Amino acid sequence: MPIRGIKMFHLGLGVPAKYRAYFRERLRQLPADADVLLSIGEIDCRPNEGIFYTAHKDAGRDLKALLEKTVADFVTYVHDEIRLSGAALRSVTLQGVPWPAYEIANRLPAGTDEATFFAFIDKVNEVMQREAQRAGWQFLDVKTPTGQNAGGGAPELRLDDIHLSPCFYDQADQWRRDVSGLGRDDVKLVSTSSHPSQAAEQSPTFLHVDCGQTRKAGTTPEFSRPTWKELRQDSDPGNQPDIIGSVVDMSRVPQGSVNAIFSKNDINRLYPQQVESVLQEFLRVLTPDGYLVISCPDLKSICALVAQDRLTEPVGRDEHGPLAPLDLIYGNRAKLSTGDQSAAFKCGFTANVLAGTLNAAGFQSIAGKVRDRAPFFDICLVASKQAMEDSEIKKLVGLHFPD
Repeated sequence: MPIRGIKMFHLGLGVPAKYRAYFRERLRQLPADADVLLSIGEIDCRPNEGIFYTAHKDAGRDLKALLEKTVADFVTYVHDEIRLSGAALRSVTLQGVPWPAYEIANRLPAGTDEATFFAFIDKVNEVMQREAQRAGWQFLDVKTPTGQNAGGGAPELRLDDIHLSPCFYDQADQWRRDVSGLGRDDVKLVSTSSHPSQAAEQSPTFLHVDCGQTRKAGTTPEFSRPTWKELRQDSDPGNQPDIIGSVVDMSRVPQGSVNAIFSKNDINRLYPQQVESVLQEFLRVLTPDGYLVISCPDLKSICALVAQDRLTEPVGRDEHGPLAPLDLIYGNRAKLSTGDQSAAFKCGFTANVLAGTLNAAGFQSIAGKVRDRAPFFDICLVASKQAMEDSEIKKLVGLHFPD
């Protein structure tokens, strides 16, 4: 299923968007239990375009860092796209980059040489094999059989200077590296050869909505534990989310695919008329026994400060600086001053109003606390998709919000 001109860069960064759309379409066409070979990356690794060319064209770019990021972003995107699609694939194999058979010297950027470029090709394959291992895939080594030690390019295995011949794949098993069972547990992604529901049984997944630059360690003590896997969603590709999109468009998150959702200072960024539909989308993507962990500013305690004429008096701080009640009601002024309108708050809640809104949307059990003191002034609730014993949901509140 070819996609003409596709690069690792296109899928990893999502620019231009058409390549991700093409990839999702090809993924939907795959039959159940398919064995998939990913042959993407050769164009990224030519001397006159892609990673090597970009790093040497742009002064100050670190070649190794650009290489690492390009491959890691590509593998992470494909891994998560397969998982979110629900495709029950039997295996995934990532093909490395073959040894170049074309003339190198006249294509190299100024100031580079062939030895540097060949070392780059070695490094590309090393990183691709490592990332395949991290994703639980297999790796097909095409550099060794086509390299200098194989006769300077192994012309019998090629259609032309760039493309491998179908006859190569007749003998490809001897070059396939089964690295899917290797690697450290703390870096290995969920194997894409498993169905998402099977992966959830092994380790629960929480969806971190509108995550910004925050990672798992910045969520809650419970979600920070190694037993949980984080799936990050954000509308800004620059934050490197797993899923690009906001809470008002969760179409890329399959029904019943996550065990929990973490939402911090997110619901208050919605217009009031959007809140109910977003909460119903949360319910849709949760597993039957899933739950929502949600927090937002507490207008009741904040307005008490306003009544004391402390509207602009600092009562806390974040990474952008001091926070006053004015910031907690309307959004962080320091961030808004940079032109980031996503920081603006468009609605607000007290604890009773938020609990009632969750219940009206369909959440069955709700419990939590109000931290009406500095530096918090927030509401922290846990809401479950199905009814829970009072002691069970209060235990979840304690795990996520021990303060």
